[in-house]
Amino acid sequence: MTGVRSAVSAAQNRPLRFASTDTFIRLLKVAFICEDDALSHSVQSQWLCRLFRGELSPLPAIEMGSREPSRLEHLLSHAYYVHMVGLDPLLSAGQCIEVRSPLSSIQNVHVRCGYYSLSTFISKIRQCPPPFRRGRGCTSHDDCERVWTASWGIAMKHSLVGPKVDILGRLRSVVLELGRDPLLPLAMFRHCRMNALGSVTKLRETISKQLNHHFDL
Repeated sequence: MTGVRSAVSAAQNRPLRFASTDTFIRLLKVAFICEDDALSHSVQSQWLCRLFRGELSPLPAIEMGSREPSRLEHLLSHAYYVHMVGLDPLLSAGQCIEVRSPLSSIQNVHVRCGYYSLSTFISKIRQCPPPFRRGRGCTSHDDCERVWTASWGIAMKHSLVGPKVDILGRLRSVVLELGRDPLLPLAMFRHCRMNALGSVTKLRETISKQLNHHFDL
């Protein structure tokens, strides 16, 4: 098992970079049989990377995760997320997603739960950025907050280039845009700006960790 774990986790020439879905499934089954949590975590992490890059279908991950929800909750919730984002045109138009769907009725309910929950969450934060700590030495924090709130609203609008419900992708885009904004370093105290950017990154990480709640898993 040491050889398998080392090969899967290798920094270079990763065998899973171009592996098939069947390979991921087989490796996870091996990890379960051998009770190797480190291998399981590495395989799930690399599988999710492939899903988010659109290189593999999320449906097999949903099926496997549904059979092992206690051990694959993170994989399952993120596979649901990728599938939901792909269905955004239908969901946002209020159309049926069950017709010809390979998922069961219960699984489609989870997809809809995630969509409505995340859509509501996005509506709440669209004009209200996550709070951030006053930077040490800042003497005009109210000004920093006003500048950040205004910049946040603009960045959130610009993040609408993809599916509206893709909150993880949109927050990543917001961090990149605000991090490159040439005006923020002039209008905000340096440490306040750093704390504000950090608060968005932390929010994205929190959402990712709690996706299971949005999909009612």
